[in-house]
Amino acid sequence: MKGRELVILWTLVGTLFFGSLDAQLQAGFYAASCPNADSIVRATVIAGMQASQIVGPSVLRLFAHDCFVNGCDASIMLVDPVGNVEKNAGDNQSLQQLAFDTINQAKLALEQACPGIVSCADIIAMAAEVVVNQMRGPSWSVLQGRRDGLTSQATGVAGHLPGAHMDLPALQAVFGNIGLGVQDIVALSGAHSVGFSHCIEFTDRLYSFNGVPGATDPSLSPGYATTLQGICPNGNFNPTTLQPLDPVTAAQFDNVYFQRLQIGQGLLFSDQILFVDNTTTGLVTTYANNEAQFFNDFVNSMIAMGNAGVLTGSQGEVRLNCSVVNAVVSSPPAPVVPPPTTTPTPVPVPPTVPTPAAPGPAAPVPPVVDLTPPAPVVIPTPTVPTGPTVAPQPFVSSPPPPAGTS
Repeated sequence: MKGRELVILWTLVGTLFFGSLDAQLQAGFYAASCPNADSIVRATVIAGMQASQIVGPSVLRLFAHDCFVNGCDASIMLVDPVGNVEKNAGDNQSLQQLAFDTINQAKLALEQACPGIVSCADIIAMAAEVVVNQMRGPSWSVLQGRRDGLTSQATGVAGHLPGAHMDLPALQAVFGNIGLGVQDIVALSGAHSVGFSHCIEFTDRLYSFNGVPGATDPSLSPGYATTLQGICPNGNFNPTTLQPLDPVTAAQFDNVYFQRLQIGQGLLFSDQILFVDNTTTGLVTTYANNEAQFFNDFVNSMIAMGNAGVLTGSQGEVRLNCSVVNAVVSSPPAPVVPPPTTTPTPVPVPPTVPTPAAPGPAAPVPPVVDLTPPAPVVIPTPTVPTGPTVAPQPFVSSPPPPAGTS
């Protein structure tokens, strides 16, 4: 059976299996409510990828960073002037703004086509599949029906994301937090078939391995180490330099990444450890020799990761703008009913009393009555609070941040 045919088979199996875990996540969730949702997301992501080569890998990484922290609920997309959101956490500073822009652009297009229907969490998951497929990798039916989270905290990120310097036990702990195992670690690490990293994430392997000045990671190929030292000079590298995780086929999703691990050319320590550690050596070898098997396992692991901590049904909300939660619109106040308008009744002026001929006491003077009509009552127009105006999010192309893994 050919690789892509086998991928389709495993996709169907994965859909049935994971669909049983949460019946509210399903393929074709928007078939009736927003039938063009998939095509709108696809067109937006492809346009972004054509504009910049870092968009594809960055969107794929954004999906992982969203799911590993608080589940796949688009909490990574929320912004806060104070900065206390996941996006501003130290471990997320290397996420590319172009990835956020791509998701926001897709959301804007979807809001124009079918307002308030497609969640930001689903857009991210759908976009990740588009990226892999567009880079010549497998395709699968993305389970949909996620809802968007209402909270996001920078303090909740530390210790929940895979790191470039982690060994296998550390990776197992992080992946285990969202129900993923050893095979998922290796399969999902295959996403490093595409993408880039900054020098700061691997220079310790070149100049101070295990904290020893001048020491180089012995698992790193000497020739590759020399090449990397030329790209990232010791203590004098450009913090914005991006090095491909797989320089051989950097723009293609394939199994060359695993073949490079076999010859000591994994860029990150967390990459190379997958071949060094006996627990995962066999899986690396399998994927290096069998791309179809890698594709199958990758699809299943992506589905599993995409099910982590999802909100469904009435949980969370469908954001109108991926960057902010929807405002709570209160009921308008009861209208003020003006009092009935009455016309004052004129007070008759008493007739003049004639002065008697004989002197006597003076007649009493009647009180002066003000006949001026009262001023009209001005009824203020009640102010009804409105929800937030969803401002279009421009597709902004920005330079990569100073440090981190892409």
